[in-house]
Amino acid sequence: GSEFTAFGDVINVAAHLAAAAGPGEILATDATVTAAGLAPDGLERRDLSLKGHHVDAVVLPVSSSA
Repeated sequence: GSEFTAFGDVINVAAHLAAAAGPGEILATDATVTAAGLAPDGLERRDLSLKGHHVDAVVLPVSSSA
């Protein structure tokens, strides 16, 4: 198998967003939401300060379909 290591601001912000998310939610940046083709209208927003990075995060609720 191959091993990969990634560094940089984008990776750090993604890791902090994952850590800040509560149960049943994903936090994403506007750029991520746009790239995924999602409409951020009506979604909850959170203003976060993540270790020196100011991030306006969009909260994507996750539901289980078990």
